[in-house]
Amino acid sequence: MKKIRTNYPFSFFLLAAVIALTSCGAHSPRTLAERHQSIHIPVFKNETLQYAIEENLTRAMIAAFQRDGRLKVVPHSAADLEMKTRITNVALSPVAFSDLDRAVGYSMSVTIYVSVIDAASGETVMPERPFQATGSYLLSNAPGSAQTQDISDILAGQVLSYLIEGW
Repeated sequence: MKKIRTNYPFSFFLLAAVIALTSCGAHSPRTLAERHQSIHIPVFKNETLQYAIEENLTRAMIAAFQRDGRLKVVPHSAADLEMKTRITNVALSPVAFSDLDRAVGYSMSVTIYVSVIDAASGETVMPERPFQATGSYLLSNAPGSAQTQDISDILAGQVLSYLIEGW
């Protein structure tokens, strides 16, 4: 009977690689305390001249938290956390022009400041910090809120990631 020789160093590295690859990204860390299970997201405060942008941004933020599911969006009276958000800057600049030299496409940049407090103690859970997103759109006959949807979704994702995962 012939004895089969195994290559132990190779087997060890193969096993280590399998363990590393299957464990990475398998869970999403949570930086919030376990007692924080719900959040209230009131309508954002609009400090700009951009009409009704606060409605679209607020809806996008609520939808992002609902999709994620780690913090339940609830009324103020039932919330563990309360988000406070200010829209401080909306900048529009033309990026595409028609044959008649009229703007048909714009780049939009939106800056918001977000803080989160513990509803019971008033303690700051996330100190106020800025978030910014930029997007481009072409003018159309569609309602204006559709033009800011991508930017709203990006900002909501940034806030959600920072609050829950710390980055």
